Amino acid sequence: MEYKNLSIYLGSKCNANCTYCHRDITNDVSLSTNFLQNISNNNQLKRIKFFGGEPTLYLSEMQNIINALPNKDVKKWISTNGLLLTDDQVFNFILKNNIIVTISYDGLRGLRQYKNIFDNVDYLKRLQQLDKIDTSTTIFRNNVFYFTELLKEFDELSRKTKKNITLYPHFMHCLDKSDQMLNLSLTTVHMEEYLKQYKKYVSKYLHDYWYYGITNIKLEKLNWHLETKLKTFFIPGETICVNHNSIKTDTQGNCYYCLYRRNKITYLGTVDDSVEDILLKSQELIDIYSPKCLKCSLYPHCGAACILSETHHVECYFYKNILPWYQDELSRYVS
Repeated sequence: MEYKNLSIYLGSKCNANCTYCHRDITNDVSLSTNFLQNISNNNQLKRIKFFGGEPTLYLSEMQNIINALPNKDVKKWISTNGLLLTDDQVFNFILKNNIIVTISYDGLRGLRQYKNIFDNVDYLKRLQQLDKIDTSTTIFRNNVFYFTELLKEFDELSRKTKKNITLYPHFMHCLDKSDQMLNLSLTTVHMEEYLKQYKKYVSKYLHDYWYYGITNIKLEKLNWHLETKLKTFFIPGETICVNHNSIKTDTQGNCYYCLYRRNKITYLGTVDDSVEDILLKSQELIDIYSPKCLKCSLYPHCGAACILSETHHVECYFYKNILPWYQDELSRYVS
């Protein structure tokens, strides 16, 4: 199988213990030489992203994978809590390999143990040396009503780091029925407020862009998320995680529907299988967990969202509201 985008789950080790982390803590698997050969032979590969656990605890594995890349033009991302960026070995590794850093940051109302990390002077100096910084913000009950506050925090982060750091939110996925997870997850009541705020700021972005030719950087990713959804046309079996261009694997080259639930149910095959076989198994999984999705008119755009989440219906509610609204909003400016 040839793929353009590869996301690799390096392992479950982590130096944080975030309250709503949904990773499946299992024994790590070794890096397969067959998988490395598959990567090396894939001339279609354009982007690779490292996940965990905490990827910065797997420098050796990352280096071996990077060494196997078919060419130097493949872009590299790392999704990290950022705690080890002050470590010389980790930071120099990122600089040497030209890796784009995506830092998980949920605002001061977040539950992560490192929410005040951006107050560390040494940490800020390191961030200022990076060419680009991306962020990933989990939206859950604690911060869902504070959209404006979050945007102000990201303005402050941009000032401190001297980079354009923008809010890119995603929903907390409740992958088990524990009280702790369910009590942090969004309900449709929370989603109503979130929709109100999201629409408000996307409306402002579109107004500024179409009337004045101004690209509001701090709101750009909010609009980009919806714009990309409307431009996407998934076929049955495809999702945002698994499709003709993208797959997610462990370090053995096993493909999974979800990197955070790697088991017999979510197993789709290996990188040596055809994309048609992978998507067929993905479609079977959607049929089991959410058979209504494939019949929905919005499926080509949302790709069924996260069907494994106990609150999938809430995420579904978001897309059923926001995408038709966004289409109507765009029509006001684009004839």
